Amino acid sequence: MTIPATVVRGRAVTLFAVGVLVLDGVLLLLIGLWSRTLWAGVTGAICLLVAGGVLLLWRRHRQALAELADARQEVREEARALRELLRRTDA
Repeated sequence: MTIPATVVRGRAVTLFAVGVLVLDGVLLLLIGLWSRTLWAGVTGAICLLVAGGVLLLWRRHRQALAELADARQEVREEARALRELLRRTDA
């Protein structure tokens, strides 16, 4: 089964965004520690928390898409079974 280009593109964009947030968070935390400024440390921690949240929500989104694909397959199979039943009764 091939993976659609939109899935790969969405995965790349999500991972890039998380990577930028993690990099920003780590750098801001380091700035906060070295310069002993509270705002940089807090902002860095917030960036890291947001990056984790994005990953969790992305995983939840992927699970929802997988459930939709399964449900779509079940409906397709049910429709096929109904068509076969109708063909048998018509003959």
